[in-house]
Formats: sequence, structure tokens, C-alpha cells
Amino acid sequence: MADPHDDPGFGQRTVSLFWDLDNKPPKVRPYDVAQKLRTVAGRFGTVVEMVAYANRHAFNYVPQWVRDERKERRVMDVLETKGVVVPSESYACGLCGRKCKTNFDLKKHFKQLHQRERQKRMTRLNMLKGKRKTKFRERISDKETRYMDASRTLVLPKVGYGLAAELRRAGVYVRTVEDKPQAADIALQKQITASFTKGLDYLCLVSDDTDFAEVLRTARARNFSIIVVGETPALRKFADVWLSWGDLALGKPQIAAIETSRRLTETENSVQDLEPELEDDDVWTRSFAHSSDYKINNNYNLSGENASHTSYRRAQVSAFSEDEDEFLEEEEEEEEFWEDGNLADGMDNN
Repeated sequence: MADPHDDPGFGQRTVSLFWDLDNKPPKVRPYDVAQKLRTVAGRFGTVVEMVAYANRHAFNYVPQWVRDERKERRVMDVLETKGVVVPSESYACGLCGRKCKTNFDLKKHFKQLHQRERQKRMTRLNMLKGKRKTKFRERISDKETRYMDASRTLVLPKVGYGLAAELRRAGVYVRTVEDKPQAADIALQKQITASFTKGLDYLCLVSDDTDFAEVLRTARARNFSIIVVGETPALRKFADVWLSWGDLALGKPQIAAIETSRRLTETENSVQDLEPELEDDDVWTRSFAHSSDYKINNNYNLSGENASHTSYRRAQVSAFSEDEDEFLEEEEEEEEFWEDGNLADGMDNN
């Protein structure tokens, strides 16, 4: 299979990715999902922007898979502290390299030393103004980057699970909108419309929300190529390329994206040669030509070799529930538990 990067026109094609976080929150670690999205979108051209919009619930909410990970880590910390479980290797601090016998010791070391040092730097930064503040921020930028990398698994965020920070680390522009119905959809639609004048070739949308139907219809009328990443058929009829959101976390669509990009390149070069190969039974992803005279509306399946039709479900406007307050109370109790050092009592109570 030929790699689309070998095509002479590849570097001239541009892709903008727009992510509806309210409708499609990450199912695994946000940084990994964002990187996979960039990889897949990058198979069609140069990714010039990645934009994600959501209201505050998206960033306050803690999904179940994060809760399960944290619970397993708490149990393991107690077992290691009691000596029931002995780590095969010592835990090393990501900043100073100090080795600790247990993960609990590492957390204690990090909070007592590095977290306090960081708080002093932030206090001084907030006291400065003008050029002095700018220079000081530049001077501590490396320390801040190292601190954030090391603290990611040791210091739990006060709210949420660090969704916005992880996406920004992956190069995604993240914006929080007002807590109004459809506020994220409206803001994202405006952002997509504004991108029409930027010489865009491919528009990639991560959502199943039918509110985006009109803006996608406008994009098709302007002859933009549309990539949709979703789980339901809500927006599939507007897509030239459709990718499975569920498979994306596992990296499955990447091979299919290469194949589709190759088909698109071949179509651009010779539409007449490609038309006989298209079959009406191919009902998933559209392969098309960048031409005002030809528009091929036949579909190709990009969700895997053994993919089947997904069930037709009504698209959800938001994927979040309202039970974050209960979980935040649990986190506060846990923090008090560890700070008091009541390991034995906590084990007996559980």
C-alpha cells in the first residue's frame, strides 16, 4: 500500500479538527486520544489546528474509568505501606530522582518538597508585574514543565481529572463555554464557519450531535472534504470519510485512514478510472474527488476489516452526568484520610 505522504500534493493539503467534548469525551487517557486523533487526521494532510469545546461539566466530571484507576491505586498504596505487597522496583521521583520504597512515600516526598517549592514560585510570580513577571515566567518555564510531568500521577486535581491540561499538552486548543444549553455546539459551529476562509482542505469533526448537520451541509456546498469521527449514523450522510470513535481509542482506524487517503489521492488524479470500482453496497465512508465537475458519493467502511453496521441510536447531546458532587466529597474524605496518616484505621474501616 502506498503511503499518502509520498504524494507530491500531500504537504499542500490542510486539516482542521473540531472536537465536541460534551458529546465525545475521551474513553481512555485524554493525551493518548488526542495524539491518535492527530495521527489519523494527519493521514489526510497537515493538521493546522485542533479545537475542543465544552462546558464546565466536561472538566469537573470524573469518568468511571478514572475512578476505578484511583481506587485500585489507593488499595495498592495501603497494601504497600502495610508490607503486604512489596514493589519489584523502588519508586523514583521524576524531579530529583530520589527513590522511595512505596508510592505513598513518594507522594509524601513530592508534596512536602516539590509542591511547596512550586507554590513559592507561583506566589512570587503573582507578585511581579510587567516585564519582570514575563522574564520570571520564562525563567521557570522548564521547571514548570518538569513539575507538571512529574506531578501528573502523584497530585490529584482538586476538580475533575486534568482533562483540559492533558489536551493542551497534546496541542489541542481547549475552551470552556457558558453553562447554557447547546453553548458548546454554537461556539464550535462558529469556529468551524470561521475556518472556511483559511484555505482549508479537510474538515474533521468529532461528534454525533445532529446540531452540526447544517454547518456540515454548508461545508459540502463549499466543496470541503469532511471527516466525521463518531459512533452513531447521525452525521454519516454528510461525511466523505467516517471513522469509528470506539475503534479510535484502540488505534484501529489508522490503517483504514491510510487506505482512504490513498483512494482520495487516486480519485483526484483520475476520476474516470476510479468510478467503475465503486459499488452501491459500500455503505459507510465516501470517497470523492476535489473537483467542481465530479462528486462521488459512494461509501467505504473505515471501522476495520471485519466491521459491521452499528446499531442506530439517538445521538446524545452530552455524555456527562450530574453526580460529580458526590465523587468530590469522596475525594475530600480520601485526602483527609491520607494527610492524617490513618492507614491502619482506613484499612479496618474498609
